[in-house]
Amino acid sequence: PKTQPPKKKPEPKKKPEPKKPDPPKPPPEQPKTAAPKTAPIKIAGLLSNSTNDKGKGPVVQTGNDFNGSKGGKGKASSDLPPPPDPPASPDTDPPVRKSAQVTKKVKPKYTRAALRANIEGKVIVFVTIGADGKVSNIKLIKGLGYGLDEVALEAVEKWLFSPATIDGKPIQSTKRIKVDFVIEE
Repeated sequence: PKTQPPKKKPEPKKKPEPKKPDPPKPPPEQPKTAAPKTAPIKIAGLLSNSTNDKGKGPVVQTGNDFNGSKGGKGKASSDLPPPPDPPASPDTDPPVRKSAQVTKKVKPKYTRAALRANIEGKVIVFVTIGADGKVSNIKLIKGLGYGLDEVALEAVEKWLFSPATIDGKPIQSTKRIKVDFVIEE
């Protein structure tokens, strides 16, 4: 009896490796163009021929040659023409401006919460003052809390002003107002 060689177990099939993506191709080379021709650079400033060489001592600049021209001495400032006069305007006087001034202040009352917490400080508001001197468009800029912001806004709303003027004519203006809160004993 012939013995048969032992049967080999079939080897597991290898999975094919996934293909790697091709590396990105570099962009095609652009044709090289010649650099644009520019005018030669002129160096301006202190040149050997823009200095004063008369008298004793070191040679110092008496004028300038900042316009890039070559040759010649620089002009002394006394050789330059005087600056032109400002253009004459028919109304040479500037307008007379006057800012708004408080004529009636209403003092805000402390709230109980602020008194118990001993809160002192400033509430800052921004207001519009009409040509009639009345306050409108009140905005809180910095507050203290404890109800003081609200009572400050209510008080400032009741303030009266002499309006801002330009050449005596009343105009609308804006103003930043500080309302102080100090506990008085």
